[in-house]
Amino acid sequence: MCTDEEVASGLGSLISAVVGTPDRRAEVLVRFLADEMAGPYADLLRLTTDSERPDEPGRPAPLHLLHRDFDGSTLRVSLHPAPEIQQPPVSDSDGADAALRTRLACILTLLSDLLWVNNNSPVTFRFRIGRLDPGDGDPVAAAARWWVENREDADGHDEEAFRPVPAADLRAGLRNLVRMHLSELFDGSWDGIDEFRELPADHLATFLGDDLIDLVLARMGADVHIGYAGLLPTTWPPDGEDFEKEPQTTVLLVDRHEVAVLEIDMTC
Repeated sequence: MCTDEEVASGLGSLISAVVGTPDRRAEVLVRFLADEMAGPYADLLRLTTDSERPDEPGRPAPLHLLHRDFDGSTLRVSLHPAPEIQQPPVSDSDGADAALRTRLACILTLLSDLLWVNNNSPVTFRFRIGRLDPGDGDPVAAAARWWVENREDADGHDEEAFRPVPAADLRAGLRNLVRMHLSELFDGSWDGIDEFRELPADHLATFLGDDLIDLVLARMGADVHIGYAGLLPTTWPPDGEDFEKEPQTTVLLVDRHEVAVLEIDMTC
């Protein structure tokens, strides 16, 4: 008789053989699924099928699992190896950032779907890239002046004070913003957080936030200058008063004559 831990370990190996991308996210999902399927007071069967799909020779066979809980409820999970993904074609009219725009749009949409200010208002993410006129002076200050003139609601805003921040603190700040809103979500009261509870480290929003920073930093280059205005809690736990005063975050990333703007809107 195997223990639950032994079953989960063996099941993880079976699932990993079907998952074609052995990155950190895949490992977390494999471990989660294995633990769920091999939980206590449950029976688990592996259903075998033909070793090879006739329409796709050479690909591994799907993995079929049948889980029966102690109350008799059953669950079948089928894992099929994903086909190799090809990059979408990019035409000249799309521009060099077409694939980047598509990927960023997917990440920002998912983040807004996962993170909420309250039970009615999601956290909103926006990203754009613009051109700066050649000139001397502090890059972040020049980008701040450009932002005042080019933001959608420019008429209602004066120039903000952007504070310089290293890339590592930008990443930490976004992780903490994600963690703050996950804390609100898991708390469920939507009336402020009295105590930050322990959150699952493998939540999808955490990976998406890291992906967002990776993409933006890779696009803007190693010599990027970064400044931010609003809320960017680089330490944990954050100051609750700062969150009440600054429900928005704006990040400027400047490289030579380009500026990227990341907006995070946490207003109700």
